[in-house]
Amino acid sequence: MFEEMKRFGRNSFVYACGNVLNRGAAFILLPLYTHVMNPADFGILSLFYLVSTIAHTLLSMGLAHATLRFYFEYTEEKMRRTVVSTALFATMLIGVGGTALAVPFIGLIASALFQDEAYAPLFYILFGTLVLELVIEVSKALIRAQERPMVYVLSSVFKLLAQVGFNVYTVVILKKGIQGILLGNLASVFLLACLLIPFTLKYSGFRFNLSILKSFLRYSFPMIPATVIDIVIRSLDRILLLKFSTLAVIGLYSLGGRFSLLLTELFYQPFTIAFGPHRFSIMKQENAREIYARFLTYFVTSASFLWLGVSVFAKEAVQLIASDEYLEAYRVVPLVVSTVILMGCSYIFQTGILLTKKTKYVFYVTACCAVFKVILLFSLVPRFNMYGAAIATPVGSLLGAALTCYFSQKEYPVSFEWARVFKGFGAALALFLVSTQIRTEALLAGLALKGALVLTYPFILGMAGFFRKGELVVLNHLIRYRAFKPGLVSQ
Repeated sequence: MFEEMKRFGRNSFVYACGNVLNRGAAFILLPLYTHVMNPADFGILSLFYLVSTIAHTLLSMGLAHATLRFYFEYTEEKMRRTVVSTALFATMLIGVGGTALAVPFIGLIASALFQDEAYAPLFYILFGTLVLELVIEVSKALIRAQERPMVYVLSSVFKLLAQVGFNVYTVVILKKGIQGILLGNLASVFLLACLLIPFTLKYSGFRFNLSILKSFLRYSFPMIPATVIDIVIRSLDRILLLKFSTLAVIGLYSLGGRFSLLLTELFYQPFTIAFGPHRFSIMKQENAREIYARFLTYFVTSASFLWLGVSVFAKEAVQLIASDEYLEAYRVVPLVVSTVILMGCSYIFQTGILLTKKTKYVFYVTACCAVFKVILLFSLVPRFNMYGAAIATPVGSLLGAALTCYFSQKEYPVSFEWARVFKGFGAALALFLVSTQIRTEALLAGLALKGALVLTYPFILGMAGFFRKGELVVLNHLIRYRAFKPGLVSQ
């Protein structure tokens, strides 16, 4: 098992670096956006991204994910090439066709969201970016399937440099505002597509297999309605905020939500990028179930540590990157960011559903959670505005994780290490609650106290008997850490 974890960890680390670089522009440019735009303009930008996310979900058809699943279905190289090529061309056709159908309605969309059709032309830029991103996803699925993380990193570096350069030019020099941001995104994605599409075609060639496409759709179709419902429900918070509050509140809520990107990009997405193909590659091993269980333990513990760091320093971070009018955004950060941990749990729990190809359960879970979250949002948002939305989000995700676990265990039982999982998150939650009592006018003193508190996390785990002897030996070997005594380590 150690060798499996070592290989997975190595790939995850490289993917994490690539993901940070890939999304690095979002972090680098965030202070620029929050200083040249007021909260209302930032709210408008977030609504454009919301439309893009919904359209992306509708048009992707799960083809990138299906590419991974069916790549490992075959051992013959010719069939693997056909799988990739079929997915690539199908994605192109669906992306172009779907956005073309949406074009006549962009005026209505702009009026509904912004009460102003002047924003309608910006949707052409948004849809162009969307089509290219859909195709790039298939190329990235190939990179993941072949376990070539360095290619992923290099492409991410390229996109980072391009996006930062284009956005600084369009926003700072040309002063194009929201239009400049969307144009900069389009230009960087276009250049990346010019690199990755030829790379993919060089491997796959020009092949199209209707039978494989049908297999893709049979596999993905049960998940498509679930995914659409999920993304609409996850977007409902901002839609209700638009109805019951203002664009400025949406801007504050969106800035708070951006902090979840830290956990998402640094850990969740690198984990899923590596774990997605890995879980299929080991599914025939005798100890596969044990490995899946260990993954949940390590994910929750590591993600909880990151959640603790982000949540504890949220206020100082908002003060650093944004003007004073954005300060209240820090209050929703702990709740919004906790959702990422639950998303990761659901992703791991889905393994049994995917291995047994019982993807209908994904729809059942999503439909149930949708009803539950709608009730929560309509109950909380009118009364508590963005705080109500921030509460409803993790509560809904918790139900989703629980139901996914139930159905997955029903089809593919795995003995998860529940005691260690709860210790991992419980320690982080306890330390965060302690951090809320740190009140000092001296910024450096506050940062030092909070930093020291966060760093006690592994000590708390050791005192709780979280670590096994074998794990501590590995930790000692990797980081030469000698602080824990054998008595603190569970067997």
